[in-house]
Amino acid sequence: MFGNLGNLGNLMKQFSEIKSNMQKMKQELADTVITGKDPGEKVVIEMSGDLKVKAVHVDPSVMNSGSNAVAEACVAAALESALDQFRQITDCLLG
Repeated sequence: MFGNLGNLGNLMKQFSEIKSNMQKMKQELADTVITGKDPGEKVVIEMSGDLKVKAVHVDPSVMNSGSNAVAEACVAAALESALDQFRQITDCLLG
């Protein structure tokens, strides 16, 4: 009659452990710094692992190019680079 209660207790303990591990992983991810760069390394975007932008560095030559398209392409490439790294990190964590 009380056998199922024992199973429920074990499930609750496992759930608590999983929750604790997930919180630790979430904090480790938030503490991770991801750096995305465009191919020419003219734009660098630094993000935390919880996808908060910490810094954006733009080489003055990009701003002085006179072309918004060049600046936009560099920023987009740097952001995509950072997001690719984020995907790799989360794929490793999630297995």
